[in-house]
Amino acid sequence: MLRSALSPLDSGTVLFRPANAGASFHRTSRLAIAQALSALPGVKEVRVNTKKIIVAADASTAEWMDRLLATSELAGIPVTARPAADRSQSSGVVQGVDGDYTNEALLAAVTSEVPVIAARRQGTSLILRFASPVPPARVHLFRMVFEVRPSRPRPLQCLRCGRYGHITAACRRLERCLRCGDHHGTDASCTSKGFGAADSAECQLWQRERRLATIKALSPTYLPHREAQAALRSSSSGTSGPQLNQATGKSYAAAVAAPSKDPRQTGAQQREPPAAKPRPPTKATSQPLADQENSNLRLLLRAVADLLPPENQLRSIYL
Repeated sequence: MLRSALSPLDSGTVLFRPANAGASFHRTSRLAIAQALSALPGVKEVRVNTKKIIVAADASTAEWMDRLLATSELAGIPVTARPAADRSQSSGVVQGVDGDYTNEALLAAVTSEVPVIAARRQGTSLILRFASPVPPARVHLFRMVFEVRPSRPRPLQCLRCGRYGHITAACRRLERCLRCGDHHGTDASCTSKGFGAADSAECQLWQRERRLATIKALSPTYLPHREAQAALRSSSSGTSGPQLNQATGKSYAAAVAAPSKDPRQTGAQQREPPAAKPRPPTKATSQPLADQENSNLRLLLRAVADLLPPENQLRSIYL
C-alpha cells in the first residue's frame, strides 16, 4: 500500500510544495516528478501525494539531505523544500497561563519529566514542544502544576467543496456552500438556519475529522488513515453523538449525503438502490388439501353427468 507523503521513513526526508500560490502538481505526471528525483543517486524513495500537493523524498545521507533542501525546481515546477516533521518530538498545550511573561521566561520556568525544547505563548495558552513522541500528562510552571493537553490539529479540509482529505488548490469539484451544501457558492446569501458551517467546530463531521487528525498526530509512528478510523470507532463504541434537529433546516452534511442535482458532478452522485426482486408467490395450500379439492371436483362432475340425458356427449367427458 502506498504510504502518504507525510510518512517519512527516517529523519532524512524532504518535503516539496509548489512555490507559487494556487499551483499544484496535477498537470505534471507523477512519474515525471519521481523520475526527476530518482535521477539523483542519493534519493532512496519518492512519494507523490496530489491530494495534499506534496512530494516527499528520502535522502540516504546528510549531504544529500542538504542538496535536496536546496532544490528549487521539480519537473519544471518551482518548489520550496523543507525537512519533514520529527516524529520523535511532540507538542502539548498548557491553558490558563496569565501574566506578561515572554516565551523565554516561560521556557526557563517550565520543569517536566520530558525535556522541553521550545515554548510559545498564544493568548492564555502555552504551546510546548517536547523531546518525546508523546507529551507528558502534566508540567510544573514556577512549581505550579499544569495539565498538558495534546495539540489537536485542524482536519485537512477543502474550502471549495467542503470535503476532507485534500486541500483547496487540489480540488476539481464544483464549489459548494459550506453552510447548506448547495452549489450557490460563497457570494450568494444562504438561507440555511440552525446549523454551523462545515468548517466550524459546531459541525459534527468536522469534530469527527479533528478527532481522527488528533489520533494520527499522537501516534509515535506513522498511522494510516484506516487504522486511525478503526481506533476512533473502538474508542467511541457504545456511545452516541449529539443528534441534529432536522426540523430547523438542512445541514451541509445532509446536503452532501443526498444525490447531487448537478449532472456534471459525477464524483458526488449517489447511486439509486437496486429495485427489490419480486418474491415468488407462496403456495396457498398444502399438498393434502389440494388432493382433497381435486377429489371433490371429480365427485361434482360425476353428479352433473348423472343429471344429463344418456345421449348427451358431455356425459363421456364428465365421467
